[in-house]
Amino acid sequence: MTHTPPLRLLAIMIITAAAALSMAAQRRVTPVTPATQSKKSVEKTIDRTRLAERLDAQGNIVLVDTVTGVEFIDSTAMAERPRNLYPRWQSIDIGVDIWDPVMRMLGQKYGFGSAYVRLSIHNRFFPLFEAGLGKADITPDGSNFTFKSPMAPFFKIGADYNVFYNNSPAYALLVGLRYGFTSYKWSVDDVTVPGSYWDDPSSFAIPSQSATAGFLEISLGVRVKLIGPISAGWQFKFRSMLHESKNIHGEPMYIPGFGKRSSPISGAFSIIYTLPLNRGKVATVDNEGGAAAAVPPPATDTEGSDSAPDGSSESSTSTIPTPQI
Repeated sequence: MTHTPPLRLLAIMIITAAAALSMAAQRRVTPVTPATQSKKSVEKTIDRTRLAERLDAQGNIVLVDTVTGVEFIDSTAMAERPRNLYPRWQSIDIGVDIWDPVMRMLGQKYGFGSAYVRLSIHNRFFPLFEAGLGKADITPDGSNFTFKSPMAPFFKIGADYNVFYNNSPAYALLVGLRYGFTSYKWSVDDVTVPGSYWDDPSSFAIPSQSATAGFLEISLGVRVKLIGPISAGWQFKFRSMLHESKNIHGEPMYIPGFGKRSSPISGAFSIIYTLPLNRGKVATVDNEGGAAAAVPPPATDTEGSDSAPDGSSESSTSTIPTPQI
């Protein structure tokens, strides 16, 4: 018959497929033991009236059981903690640099004083403007001249960056950058020139010269709260000239705001009054090894949330992870 071979071939294919399926069904499957699951935090309801809240040095909310003394971090609050713990417009610092006045009382013959206004943004960035006065009347030891510069103003604009921006605002570690500019006058008097073997010494003077100068200032300093809104600040400063007017008589030895040209490293000591711009609820921050300090709570964009006067939720209970000891 002409149709027999194809039918036989089809039958062979069907039988082969059935045998393969039968063998697959009889294949032994070795069970695999799943990996042991990690312990999940057991949640239980804790009476909120027994809990006290504080902030650690990293800005985490730490819950303290006042009965047992157990402390643990509120993980639900960690997820909601903003990148910047403090509000945008945190405060305004008004500072007076008394370094030069103190040094003048100790015998320094140049400098006068300055004051600045500094805005705190998130307790992190501190743009500032500084203005001051400088003068000089210097007769270097062993020299035959007197350099003079009458009272002249100088100005600085720049910013500081607080390395500890999410810690207590009672202290700060500040790295700063400023541009300074001044327009001033200078002169040199009583320049004595020794004569030859038989001639008498002669003298001359450089009359008043007008000059301008711009300089860069890099600073590293700390600010520490003293009492109430009063703080103290210390700074080390490095200055470098950027540009100045040329003069046929040479370079002046003193520049208001910059100091002596031969001494680019200087210091500053300021008394600071802080004017707060946000007077929210104050929370406690544990600075790890130091006394607790008071700081405002994290800024939020929502207002009017239901909360009790003491800052706790109206609900007396809350579901939080059990601390692992």
